[in-house]
Amino acid sequence: LRFRAASFLETVVLGTDIPVASSNVAVTVEYDIKSPVGANLMTDAFSQNISFSITSTQVSFRLAGNSSNILLTHNVADTAIRHRYTLEYDGSTTVSLSVDGVFQSSATYAGRFRGVRNIIDSSSATGLDLYGFKVIYAGVTYDYQPTLSGGTGTILSDAGSAGNDGTLTNFTGTANSWWV
Repeated sequence: LRFRAASFLETVVLGTDIPVASSNVAVTVEYDIKSPVGANLMTDAFSQNISFSITSTQVSFRLAGNSSNILLTHNVADTAIRHRYTLEYDGSTTVSLSVDGVFQSSATYAGRFRGVRNIIDSSSATGLDLYGFKVIYAGVTYDYQPTLSGGTGTILSDAGSAGNDGTLTNFTGTANSWWV
């Protein structure tokens, strides 16, 4: 699913918020970012950005309501190609990062993950191609797979156990040109 830069205001609005509180949660995003300046990968249930920026040596992650970034280092050779980034929060003190299934680093975090309302915030600073977005929380899997669209339409299907489809908002241009 192709997202252009911020001026297009593209987002995916979920049918209902993914209700995450202060328990264990895993968020996996698979994408090809068009430039390593980062993106607001989601907004939380209070419509605040959850930012996620990637450089050649680290991931900067900030949950809504926090005043500072969590920095997680990685050694991914090329951040400008498709990778699967997984952030896991133990619900207590630790956030860890894996890239393509390989553990990279962890950091102390004592905040709270407050759910997901939108996938890719409409103010995202960069374009990207989204290939998958998954949240696992409290035994429920939300698994958004753009390939399920068959390259048509305005619905991002949830193949997980929740069945919580998202609606593409502000995608313009030639019909279905946003599917990659």
